[in-house]
Amino acid sequence: WTELFRGAIDRVRWVTPIVGRLDRDRGWADVCQTIAEGLDAQRPLLAAVGEARQPHLNRMLAKRVHAWANALEGGAGPGEAAAMARCPAFIAGMLGRERDIPDIAATLHFLSRFYRSRFSRLHLVLRNSALPIVALTGGVCVLIIAMSIFAPMNAIMQNLTVPIPRP
Repeated sequence: WTELFRGAIDRVRWVTPIVGRLDRDRGWADVCQTIAEGLDAQRPLLAAVGEARQPHLNRMLAKRVHAWANALEGGAGPGEAAAMARCPAFIAGMLGRERDIPDIAATLHFLSRFYRSRFSRLHLVLRNSALPIVALTGGVCVLIIAMSIFAPMNAIMQNLTVPIPRP
């Protein structure tokens, strides 16, 4: 049940605008870094892509990495395999969909830095916007409490100041 529940949560997170972008950017940064380090260690590209499917990744991202490995195993080039696996167009283009690139490891290091910086910028914006949101929420709570206290008092005072007609 936990695997099924985690898969459902990962699918929802993948399509959620802000959280999904955080997951995708961090995940692609990790995947590109893992593949680049594998290539730096003289591992074949297919093995490096296979090792990039890590357990902490979002399930949707892990499926794409697995499809990328399968396309590479089928004989496609790195960029074409990435495109077939529905990786971002930026990754597929940088890995050479139409031409071979001389240093795949350096390109993957660049892609890792690119996606990590996108993740960091969005994370920083969200973290810095949390304090004003909390302050505004607290202000709204104080306003509601003040209105719930002062509105009845005002109504009582209005009733007390109205002169009572005497016969």
